[in-house]
Amino acid sequence: MSITQRRLSLAAGLMAGLLALSACAAGPGSSPPTSTASPSGETTEVAPPDGRVIGVGTVIDSAGDVRLCLGAIMESYPPQCHGIPIDGWTWDGLDGNESSGETTWGAYAVYGTYDGERFAVTDPPIMLALFDPVAPEDPTGGVDGTTPAADLTRI
Repeated sequence: MSITQRRLSLAAGLMAGLLALSACAAGPGSSPPTSTASPSGETTEVAPPDGRVIGVGTVIDSAGDVRLCLGAIMESYPPQCHGIPIDGWTWDGLDGNESSGETTWGAYAVYGTYDGERFAVTDPPIMLALFDPVAPEDPTGGVDGTTPAADLTRI
């Protein structure tokens, strides 16, 4: 192997390692952000969304504790996650799920409301393999905002 090939192999290995480590930045137990800090140290509270939202991910029901996993899923059998608790979930009539012991799981698009801590189901879930998202209507109607550039930079 020539020196050039060794250097390319080393560079490729380093890049793969860096990408793998960057995936560890937020572990499976991390919570969704509730505030953001600007470079100046100011903290801005993030309010939960108004109205109906959609969550797309794996739903895991472990002995009645139902969670919507929006991030990392531990690949054990059965799988595990530290997702958002779901209210109003039922497996009745749903396809695309699997069970092991007291745990049932499946990948779904779930419509509901989110209060910052819990997700409440409002519509029947859609198996993720069958889900085709439609682009939402632009709430601004194509009109640019009027927020001053200094405020946008601060935010």
